[in-house]
Amino acid sequence: MANLTLNEKRTLEVLLRMENGKVLNFTNENLHYFFEELGVEINHYHHRPSGLIAFSEGRNDLAYKAAAVLNFFSRNDDQLVGETILKFIEYIKHEIDLEKLAKRNFPEKRLIDAQNIAHKLLGKTSVKIKNLPQTVFSDNIIDIALEEDVFKNVQKLLNNGDYYNALGNAYKVVAGKLKDITGHDRPTDAFSKKNWEEAWGYKEKEAKKDNFLQGMKHLLMAIQRFRNEIAHPPLKEIEKNLALHYIALVSLAYKLMLSVDIQASNKK
Repeated sequence: MANLTLNEKRTLEVLLRMENGKVLNFTNENLHYFFEELGVEINHYHHRPSGLIAFSEGRNDLAYKAAAVLNFFSRNDDQLVGETILKFIEYIKHEIDLEKLAKRNFPEKRLIDAQNIAHKLLGKTSVKIKNLPQTVFSDNIIDIALEEDVFKNVQKLLNNGDYYNALGNAYKVVAGKLKDITGHDRPTDAFSKKNWEEAWGYKEKEAKKDNFLQGMKHLLMAIQRFRNEIAHPPLKEIEKNLALHYIALVSLAYKLMLSVDIQASNKK
């Protein structure tokens, strides 16, 4: 029996999207071949619920796939279960690349948590989560980590109390990333029709209806206007809390651009 805690089992259930007896986007046949590559006959692990028919005719007509996988986890040793979890993670990443699974359903932390469960079973070192924002709440204060590329360009200025130039540097990071993706540093140009598909991977009809893309466009336009208001004429002095709010907004825009850029790359 694999050494899995209740919380670890729940993490795996969520990762594998075991709603209504399903496992990810596996068909009966594909699940059979997935486990066959591990030298396992998954049909042997089916748990027959009382009053229900567990199998139809044929080896590929496996019902209640989730029950079979959970039963497999509970009846095998740490080595085999750990290897299987890593194989599931590899499958998820491949299906995301093929656009067969939605990336938004598999956040980085969830994948790393599952990977660490596998590493624990295999006796390997845990994987540390890099650059994952962690938020702390206290009274009316929210302490949130900025995106690394934004933070490293403002850290020194913030430590010196130069909030005006810190905000300017943060905006330059976002404008630079926008130009890297689209060839333009102005949001109005970056989100023009000709860039919808070329830069962002959206067809015209998709772009017009997609709330995420439209929201990102208007967010970047708003940041540019805020920046222009501060720069013309230059205020030079900007209140610390206001500057931090602006920089957090810039960090959000940068994070959203990265996620859309990854999606566009996967479509190409």
